Amino acid sequence: MAEVASSCYRIVADCYDIVRDIQTAHGLSLCVSVLGAMSVETPRAPLVGDRLLPRKGIESHARREALLILVLLAAFALRLFRLAHQPLWSDEIYSVAVARGSLSQVWGWVYRDNHPALYWLLLYPVVHLLGDVPLLVRFPSALMGTLTVAFTYAAGRQIFRSRAVGLLTALWLTLSPLHVAYSQEARMYAPLALFGIASTLFLYWAVVGDRMLHWVLFGATAAATAHTHNYGLLLVAGQAVWGLAVLLRNGELRLIRGSALSAATFLALYAPMIPALTAQMQMPVGSTGIARGRDVFDFFQAFGAGFAGFSTPGLTPGPLIRTTALPSTVFTATLALIGLAVGGRRPVSAPLPLGAARRWGSLLPGIAVLFPLLFVYVYSTLAQEAVWQVRGFQMVLGCFALLVGAGLWSLP
Repeated sequence: MAEVASSCYRIVADCYDIVRDIQTAHGLSLCVSVLGAMSVETPRAPLVGDRLLPRKGIESHARREALLILVLLAAFALRLFRLAHQPLWSDEIYSVAVARGSLSQVWGWVYRDNHPALYWLLLYPVVHLLGDVPLLVRFPSALMGTLTVAFTYAAGRQIFRSRAVGLLTALWLTLSPLHVAYSQEARMYAPLALFGIASTLFLYWAVVGDRMLHWVLFGATAAATAHTHNYGLLLVAGQAVWGLAVLLRNGELRLIRGSALSAATFLALYAPMIPALTAQMQMPVGSTGIARGRDVFDFFQAFGAGFAGFSTPGLTPGPLIRTTALPSTVFTATLALIGLAVGGRRPVSAPLPLGAARRWGSLLPGIAVLFPLLFVYVYSTLAQEAVWQVRGFQMVLGCFALLVGAGLWSLP
């Protein structure tokens, strides 16, 4: 337990990237310790091991730290802004009503509703210990939304090996009307986005760094994603596709061993939900209907411009979103495609070849976004089942933000 707690602490510390030791002997210098849990070999220019930096490098590093802190504070402030301005609406009232029951009653709802129970279980102590007023029941979503921004920074920095990509990704998600809206709602979509990006980051760390703890954390967060929304299973499947491609490409025994450990962790945690899932598959889904071509555009419009024609709770006015919806959607989708294609590298006069780890890493968020989207679209079209639900794709919002951030950094 001590090792796990220590590693988790180090993971959080790396997300903020502010671990440093400033010394003044013989001039100002900076020593950075390589974190044990973050032993993935990634360039940290201008920081390499314990090399001492000149004053200019220290000042630049401090500015990046300050900018990251400002982005996270802005994300938290936006998600708290007028959090209780609107009363609870029907779906939120439903969530609170379920969470008011006993633990056994809460779990029993998985056989009567088409959602897993993890969010209700997270809401359970809030309702029973603090109360059910809008501010209190929405605050966990605001907090998890802010944590999602922090995880996207860490994912952008690690997967694309660039602090700039991490900061751009975090800034884009901070200002995303879609993410702000669901971070101000007492529903399961804020934790769905959090667990989705966390599982993606842990998978990347596990494959590149091959630490058993990362494989276990990936299995645990993947199970949490699936326990939050049934669409989460599609993200796990997309992650498995990427992992299988890496395994077939490299064929290393360590990847087989680690994959087996994460699969065992996932199955052990998700097994209680399997009987309920079979029952839920017979229930109707709250969707917009059978998928059509227009729905794919609506997906990019929602991710790129927020709700066309609606207001987020007290923040973004509907007319503004309607006015900017089309150009914002086209621009955001283009950035995501650029980010997928170039892997977050800014074009230079003498292009450098992408390394294998970086190339495969940049494909991870792309596959994580495209696999669930294509699967639901194809299944809904062929089976003529009304299962398309844009808000259910929240588990890939962090990965989508990674592609947008990489695309922004790649612009000349």
